[in-house]
Amino acid sequence: MTGQYPFLKVVTRLFLFGFILTICTTGFSQSIRLTTWNLRLDIASDSLNQWKYRKDEVARIIRSSGASVIGTQEGFYHQLTDLTSRLPSFGFVGKGRDDGKKGGEFCAILFDSMRVTVLQDSTFWLSQTPDKPVKGWDAAYLRVCTGALFRDQQSGKSFWVFNLHADNEGERAREEGSRLVLSAITSLTRSNPDLPVIVMGDFNATDKALSVQLLQKRFIDARLATRKKPAGPEGTFNGFRFPFSGGPRIDYLFVPESATVLDYLVDDHSVNQRYPSDHFPVTVTLILP
Repeated sequence: MTGQYPFLKVVTRLFLFGFILTICTTGFSQSIRLTTWNLRLDIASDSLNQWKYRKDEVARIIRSSGASVIGTQEGFYHQLTDLTSRLPSFGFVGKGRDDGKKGGEFCAILFDSMRVTVLQDSTFWLSQTPDKPVKGWDAAYLRVCTGALFRDQQSGKSFWVFNLHADNEGERAREEGSRLVLSAITSLTRSNPDLPVIVMGDFNATDKALSVQLLQKRFIDARLATRKKPAGPEGTFNGFRFPFSGGPRIDYLFVPESATVLDYLVDDHSVNQRYPSDHFPVTVTLILP
């Protein structure tokens, strides 16, 4: 019949092309990009690596990355407002770890208000008293985790992001902190446990550590699940040492098993042989269930 009616071949091909294009376009439009990045606190002893010399480049990288949600660590309040003043559509949620207000380092989550809406947020301390600013277990410093519930304005889907900075010295604090985060996730998502959850941050530990493995039991390490080959170096901590000759992978994004990880990037971009932070930003593109 198609030999007698050649136009049917054309119609069939056009239909198939449109169907495939719709699937691809829908998948792409529903993907969302997220980043975890330890900004490095603003401290005068960093000399030429001090924040005032880095802030413009940090903002530029965030803008060019296309990330809609960025989990940051170490940033002071003025560092965060430096970024939002340079990124007009961005806001942030989080509290300073020193006083639960603006004091001390944040684990703030930056977000593009043109893409996502914040529905709920919570900051808690990684300690035996999560609602109070105290050090936990054998931690050297106060440590917090900030969680936020977002709605993607494009897909209409809601999802949680939990962003933390684990202690750099206390092994027990790191392990108990991971357990506390998992418990907080269960508590905060109880009303809708089917919503996807992403956990990100600076864990100050390699994937051999129990504190990381506890997350791996419940979530998927985005680096191990990406469809494309991971881009950039494996290590994420550079210590401002240029050129980067290798370092530990201590910054992670953990995603639900039902998520599709399209790509994964550790961005080792530098300007004039200087890195914009002592950690590289880690960015993933996801399709959430």
